[in-house]
Amino acid sequence: MTNWAEKFRMASVYLFLGVMAFVSIFPFAWMVISSTNASVDVTKGKFTFGSALLENFEKLNKSFDVAQVFWNSGKIAIIGGFFTLLISSRRATALKCSAPKPANACTTACCSR
Repeated sequence: MTNWAEKFRMASVYLFLGVMAFVSIFPFAWMVISSTNASVDVTKGKFTFGSALLENFEKLNKSFDVAQVFWNSGKIAIIGGFFTLLISSRRATALKCSAPKPANACTTACCSR
């Protein structure tokens, strides 16, 4: 009975993980496939690739400055990543140096003032 119960539990876990993976991935698949269709086809719910990708990209370029959007996102990601790394490494060093006794030569060299 224990073996059957364990198999049922594992099947339930994998079913749950599979459903959650589908729920997480489906919007991205819908977005990619819809970008190749005309807006009329998207509202009808067509879920196959179309041939309107270039027209849709031209409309996007006319509506927004796509290069500026990517540049702004890149700047924010790089600056945010830099400061996250800086603050995290400073905090880790402070926590390591506040230990009562240095554990090895590396921490002694790092924490000596």
